[in-house]
Amino acid sequence: MQWSEPRTLIEGAGQQPYAKYASDGVRTIHMAFTQDHPRKKDDNSVYYARYAEGAFRRADGTIIASVDSLPFAPEDADLVYDASAEGARAWVWDVAFDDAGRPVIAYAVFPSDEDHRYRYARWTGSGWSDTELTAEGAWFPTVGRYLSSYS
Repeated sequence: MQWSEPRTLIEGAGQQPYAKYASDGVRTIHMAFTQDHPRKKDDNSVYYARYAEGAFRRADGTIIASVDSLPFAPEDADLVYDASAEGARAWVWDVAFDDAGRPVIAYAVFPSDEDHRYRYARWTGSGWSDTELTAEGAWFPTVGRYLSSYS
């Protein structure tokens, strides 16, 4: 095995995607990502793509890009949560896959600093099913004390 030169996977103007990955260890790497940190981007959405059979794909198998045509834009992948339409920025917590190999994503949305909501999205085989699990309140019990260290 030989390593290749590093290359950019996801690209957007002035954006720094945050991603989580899960692999079956054989043929598929699932990835859930946002365009940037939610403190930097008010319309930070959640996207999904996977690497399988030599290409990056949407959940339905549609090819986004080959390794040779990287990088791809977030908008080329599946839009799991649309922050612009919903009016609240998002942040990916984790990605995994079920027994059928279909992706599942845990993430949070932030209508405000005092209103955080945790969500679960899963690919059904024909579309994304997205459910709010719970509303949790603020970032930390004493918001002002901790936020400066995370900005």
